[in-house]
Amino acid sequence: QSLRDSIRIEDTPQRRQRMLGLQMALTKLHEEILRDFPSYARFLSFYGKTDLSMVQHQLTPGEALVDYFVGPRFIYALLVRQDTTVLVEVSVPGGSSALEKTVDQYLAALQEPARYQEFVTTAYQLYQWLLAPLVAHLSEEDRVTIIPDAIMQLIPFEPLLAQMPAKLIYDYSQLDYLIGRYQFAYHRSITELSKQRARASTAQSPPSVVAFAPGFGKQLHGQYQAYPDYSKDTTYLAFDSLVHLTQNVEWLADHLGATTFQWEAA
Repeated sequence: QSLRDSIRIEDTPQRRQRMLGLQMALTKLHEEILRDFPSYARFLSFYGKTDLSMVQHQLTPGEALVDYFVGPRFIYALLVRQDTTVLVEVSVPGGSSALEKTVDQYLAALQEPARYQEFVTTAYQLYQWLLAPLVAHLSEEDRVTIIPDAIMQLIPFEPLLAQMPAKLIYDYSQLDYLIGRYQFAYHRSITELSKQRARASTAQSPPSVVAFAPGFGKQLHGQYQAYPDYSKDTTYLAFDSLVHLTQNVEWLADHLGATTFQWEAA
């Protein structure tokens, strides 16, 4: 770190050239240490420092991180791959207020199957704004971890549309969802993700899995209403029964040995 702090770009061409050479040599040394001594990454994580080269070292082939920064007027996306980092300005006419309005419409349409046209329009618009500018840099990546900011934390990227349908035929099965092109994951920060991966690299056994599926059946709604403070919670009481959650947690139990809690037990 002292070397990093001491390197400054000077005015003379000779000094500038020498300093650039030192910066390149230092970066190369850092990458070699990360490669040869995994414990170094853990050491850095203890002190709350995350170097982008360390993050890149933790990525696997075909994987990318996209970290979004939302301001009142400008939105940026930092794309991190194994070999490159790219900062892209995301053009959203109207800035964050327009983005927030479109996200609200998108989320509302997701919950109402009859709002097909609104869903198609907003799902494609959000793709055009947030991911399309990055596609040229994702030619070899099909696994993308999204680190959202502000209103973007509410957006599921999987149902976004890579293209508009030729005709509005109100058939959801014919749409070009991003889930067919990318496997998405989500995290709250690059720093936390890097620390998490550094800790995971020392694990001797796979983590255990616990799955909860309350299902929101009639009996559960009835029990909930029995508590005076909760009896007017219209949001909870409006939840439909999610019977297919049982299939999901049973798959987790069969394939991953998950401990499961269903219905009232959950």
